[in-house]
Amino acid sequence: MTAGREGLLLGVRLTPSAPRTAVRGVYGDRLKVSVNAPPEDNRANRQLVEALAGWLDLRRNDVSIEAGHGSRDKVVAFRGIDEPELRTRLTGLVEGDLPAKGSRQLDRRALRRQLLQERERLTREIAELDADLSESLEDSSEESPYDQHMAETAAVTLDREIDLTLQNNARAALAQIDRALHKLENGSYGRCDKCGKAIGEGRLRVAPFATLCVDCKRLEERDR
Repeated sequence: MTAGREGLLLGVRLTPSAPRTAVRGVYGDRLKVSVNAPPEDNRANRQLVEALAGWLDLRRNDVSIEAGHGSRDKVVAFRGIDEPELRTRLTGLVEGDLPAKGSRQLDRRALRRQLLQERERLTREIAELDADLSESLEDSSEESPYDQHMAETAAVTLDREIDLTLQNNARAALAQIDRALHKLENGSYGRCDKCGKAIGEGRLRVAPFATLCVDCKRLEERDR
């Protein structure tokens, strides 16, 4: 590791299109990392930066590739952290004390299964709500407004509004799950999308699709 104008510089040996995103150890004086993204369209480089930021508890903007964009051997710059602390975190990463490899990978596979099951349930729910709304609209278009009692019309309208609310909520939850699945794939799962800090195991156990920490979630809800 050396210090440069862009921050602390570290050599990284990258393997793209791998089965999973993980730290593979040390290659000479370089950190060995694999990502499951392909090299095309800079996707592997982006996933490398996201994974390193997540593993090392840094903001995404504090990690960048300074050299070797088209090569497996890269130079990565880290900002917002001093050298002793970065070395400590890298040591933990290589030795498996951070969630890049080791037994925690099993937990992440279980989380992925749980997220996929919930995604399947929400997809079915959205399809059923779509069908109910389509049927409701067809029925209302076929009936004359003079044939319907005012109270009946209000009840139908209310039911439709409830279905629309449920549908919007389900779509929002589905988007959160897709985001969580993406973060599992790129190695940034468990990090807040807004502040970059750890979300916390307790919150993730209750809401495995969470992409914001408790503090950022509270701020988001307060600003609505």
